[in-house]
Amino acid sequence: MIATKFCLWFAFCLVSLKAVQARDNDAPCPAFCECGTVFGLNEVDCSGLTSVPTDIPEDTDILDLSACNLSNIPVEPLAKISSLKIFTFMEVIKDEGNYNLTSLDLPNLFQIDVVNSPLSFVPQLLPSYISQMSLVNITLGTLENGSFHRYPNLDRLTIWSCQLSQIKSGVFDDIPHLSYLELKENNLVDESFAPDLFRKSQALETISLSSNKLTHVISNLPSSLTAVDYSSNAIVTLQSQAFKSTPKLTSLSFQQNKMRTIQDFAFDGLAKVSSVYFNQNEIERLSKYSFVGFTGLTTLYMSQNNISIVEKEAFHPLISLLEFNLDENQISTLEDLTFQSMGKLVTINLSSNKLSNITNNTFTGLNTLSELDISSNLIENIEPGAFEPLKSIRNLRIIGNRLQRLVSEVFRYLPAGTSVYLAANPWQCDCHLRWLREAVDNASYTIEYPEAIGCATPMKLSGKYFKELKPSDFVC
Repeated sequence: MIATKFCLWFAFCLVSLKAVQARDNDAPCPAFCECGTVFGLNEVDCSGLTSVPTDIPEDTDILDLSACNLSNIPVEPLAKISSLKIFTFMEVIKDEGNYNLTSLDLPNLFQIDVVNSPLSFVPQLLPSYISQMSLVNITLGTLENGSFHRYPNLDRLTIWSCQLSQIKSGVFDDIPHLSYLELKENNLVDESFAPDLFRKSQALETISLSSNKLTHVISNLPSSLTAVDYSSNAIVTLQSQAFKSTPKLTSLSFQQNKMRTIQDFAFDGLAKVSSVYFNQNEIERLSKYSFVGFTGLTTLYMSQNNISIVEKEAFHPLISLLEFNLDENQISTLEDLTFQSMGKLVTINLSSNKLSNITNNTFTGLNTLSELDISSNLIENIEPGAFEPLKSIRNLRIIGNRLQRLVSEVFRYLPAGTSVYLAANPWQCDCHLRWLREAVDNASYTIEYPEAIGCATPMKLSGKYFKELKPSDFVC
């Protein structure tokens, strides 16, 4: 339902799974409507109507008429809903000929959503005092100067799937209090933004430009920004010093672009950024200057790229990182001491790469690491002291590699209670691996799911699993 599908902010954002309960009072629900509560707010959601119900309960907080084909939206029945905060409706006439809500005086009303409309301009007959507006599936095309002149109090604006391709200079000058701007699923390109578009938007903190056609980061964004979402565009390269105008950023998202290159010093000056998402791109190389500036970064997702080269000092700036996802890349080698500066890291996912060898110094420096996943690689060898630096490890996943043997020293340094996952390796179950079967029964760490740890050789044990074997079965 539209009213709970978008950001409906009234002390909190209603963007998660809708939690509807029956209303406590005895007020009847209008015909063809559903009444309930959404996170403590009373909602009336109607469908199939051609006129606004006259018996909407006065304590309704959210009124959703987006599934109604209304020939007219009179002020009178709405004016009786003294608690109304959020109103969503579908506009069916191209020239706003079926409503005029400028005289609607409701002290609690702060958001109006107009959806699925043939309008080609921003609605001008809404109450001028609203602070939040959502326009969804409207054929705007171009945002003209003066579009928001009637709504000087807007602080949140969503223009979603409106075929928007051009934003004229001065459009946002009339809404200087704007703090959140969502321009998702439009046709915006690099040239769509006037150079001085945000000259008066010094309160803007969050902007979403996801699912457009951008090929570069937009320049001249306001310095007040703390979060920018560029996901699902066509950005290929992040230029050096790309964010020099936005030093207050704390969050960046570039998921599902076509990014191949992060130029050196692209993030220089972004010490306040805490989370960055590069999932599902085509990045091939990480240089020692790729992350310069990210000294405050705590979360970094780079899953599903084509990363094959990681320079030894590439991660050295990431001194505050807690969570790092590098799964589903093409990494075959990690130089010793690659992670040595990442002394706060808690979780790292290196699964589904092409690693073949883990040395005694591969994980040096990761003394706070709790979760390590090196599953689905090509690992054939793990040196005896490889996990010694992992003083805090709790979960160690080595599933789906090419391990046939391990020496007992490999797990000697694991803290008590550590969970170790070893399934889907071609284990050679002879006397040299007897210690591992014994560890299933006696080790201070836990070998998880021994019923899934299978023997490939020798022939007489091939296809059998640790759970059904005894240590005495492991002979030479």
